[in-house]
Amino acid sequence: MLYGSGMRIMEVLRLRAKGIDFAKREILIREAKGFKYRVTLLPVTLVEPLKAHVARVQNLYEEDLKAGYGRVYAGGAG
Repeated sequence: MLYGSGMRIMEVLRLRAKGIDFAKREILIREAKGFKYRVTLLPVTLVEPLKAHVARVQNLYEEDLKAGYGRVYAGGAG
């Protein structure tokens, strides 16, 4: 990911799934150096592995929801 896209380590660590555009083969980098946004290329070699990873994580999330996990209580103060 780092070598193929030109991303920095912290940019990869902050990467969000919704920042990946498979159709355009682009990655939206939020809060890059200087707290700016920028777009870089998604290497062809990473498209299928990333799609598979996103699908696995989505399935895991759905299983957690069915098991009663994945929700957060955000009660008010007081």
